[in-house]
Amino acid sequence: MKRYFGKAVLLFFLVATVGRADASDFLVMYQDVTRDGELDEIKLLDNGGPFYTLRVVSKGDEILHNEKLIPKKISNEGGLDIFQGVSVADHNISIRYRFCGPSSSICYDRNLVWVFKGKKFILLKEEVVAAADKISLSDAFYQKTEILLSSLTYESLIENNENAEMLFGRIYGSCVAGLGGDALMKISEALEKSTPDEWVMKDGCVTAALVFNLEAQKYLSYEAALRYLSVFEKSKAK
Repeated sequence: MKRYFGKAVLLFFLVATVGRADASDFLVMYQDVTRDGELDEIKLLDNGGPFYTLRVVSKGDEILHNEKLIPKKISNEGGLDIFQGVSVADHNISIRYRFCGPSSSICYDRNLVWVFKGKKFILLKEEVVAAADKISLSDAFYQKTEILLSSLTYESLIENNENAEMLFGRIYGSCVAGLGGDALMKISEALEKSTPDEWVMKDGCVTAALVFNLEAQKYLSYEAALRYLSVFEKSKAK
């Protein structure tokens, strides 16, 4: 997680300081993203709107144009971090976002990897890191249906965060995402009681994996963790 996020930070810094070729060019890269052995031109253009225009030119022809995907701001009015970075690796275009705000305990790093195929860029996979404090998970989701880079919008991207949300919930339960920015504290306080709150013991709210991590991160006492696991084992035996 630290490695690719660090690359994104470095990329953004370089873009902001030395990436201007003229008044409207925010970033210009020359990489072979069409896999034909020749360098293509990848640009982020500043046209004065809220988004950068992403363009790819190959052999003098524009093969990609998207004006609605990469926001200029790295945080919005609600305090949500929406950090973005653009790079090329293994001939594929990578576009990275970080969704991290005060209303949720979970931060999501999403790396969208695009491959050029059949004269268009399609989504190959989405690499996700989901983290709540020091509790994190990572996975890669390969795309089953065709999604075109030319038509994807930022709004549709943030409305479709199922892969990232399911990743964390599947391993650690649903309550971390559902309880807001101080979810880990709320869960720990409920579990510390001699008789844990009913809501926290409901099936699917938390998991043994989350309890182990809360105890390891000093959110939860060893005694409370054992108490939960005892109740958990009894419920499984029924």
